[in-house]
Amino acid sequence: MSEALTYGKLDKPRVEAAIRELLLALGEDPDRAGLRDTPDRVARACEEVFGGMQEDPSLHLTRQFHEPGNEDLVIVKDIPFSSMCEHHLLPFTGKAHICYLPRDGRITGLSKLARCVSGYARRPQLQERLTQQIADALVDRLNPHGVLVVLQASHSCMVSRGIKAAGSETVTSAVRGWFQTTRRAPRRCASWTSRPERSGPERGRPALACWNGASAHGCLLVRFLAQHNSKQMFVLSTVILRTAEAYFVQVFALQWPANRTTDS
Repeated sequence: MSEALTYGKLDKPRVEAAIRELLLALGEDPDRAGLRDTPDRVARACEEVFGGMQEDPSLHLTRQFHEPGNEDLVIVKDIPFSSMCEHHLLPFTGKAHICYLPRDGRITGLSKLARCVSGYARRPQLQERLTQQIADALVDRLNPHGVLVVLQASHSCMVSRGIKAAGSETVTSAVRGWFQTTRRAPRRCASWTSRPERSGPERGRPALACWNGASAHGCLLVRFLAQHNSKQMFVLSTVILRTAEAYFVQVFALQWPANRTTDS
């Protein structure tokens, strides 16, 4: 579970005074024309950039719908987000991929997933914690059978300072519920997927072959994975296919165990 954090109210005049002092400490003249309004601009930007501190983003997920009998995968990929690294107060930006398995047809609006991501992102953050918070919010508010969350982001603190590793990308994941318990299941996906190397423009992008017993939903997930570039493919294939392999074997097989237990 992610750690619980509490925040106070943003003090705009104090932010302005702090920015003015920072400019002075840098050797700048905060009264020159180009910087005269900078403290106010930064304070107003902070109200937006750190706006998630003044809300409970999980509340967006309380807007729910009931679709009887719907216990099929819901996947929303490429949700853009921007956050602020709490170590250097420099931004990191990227995309979030969310997958959850509804319980008893309990689903939420697709835009609510994006709003939840944005709410947790607009805080001083660690990507690892952000990933955990999103997954835990889905578990708390939707009570699904399982949740998978993958975040990919580029960090300014690695690009513009220190190692200056331009092009580097950080990937984090969070696994909950049914997907988590199936990690301990026997590895039986070798006969379900294949990853031959392609040549030409497709080189480095694995080709996935759907197992003969798979349902249309299994094929849909495979197509979703195959559409990603090689870097994303590596991440999603290892995080989703490896951790949820036993689940896919059961769900996408012709028979779905009627007496399955998913409460854990």
